[in-house]
Amino acid sequence: PFAPSQLGAAPLTNVGMDEEGVVASTDDEMLSAMSTPLITNIDRVGTIARVRVEAENWTGMKFTDMFLLLGLEGRWAIVNKVFHLHAY
Repeated sequence: PFAPSQLGAAPLTNVGMDEEGVVASTDDEMLSAMSTPLITNIDRVGTIARVRVEAENWTGMKFTDMFLLLGLEGRWAIVNKVFHLHAY
């Protein structure tokens, strides 16, 4: 596993990553409506990586997101995303 800083993460649209691997939105409304999503796993092989994020929205629904990233020319881009909505 790699720490988020080892991926060379850069801000994406409204989302960025701090040194502890916490994803945080720069949009105040989104921050107030959602708990802070957490990166729980990063698996990297060469120029590909899979990132797992756990999050809850304002209704208390829990999501697990999986992102597939591709590293090209020193930058990482999300090329695919799937999610699971946990049942209560």
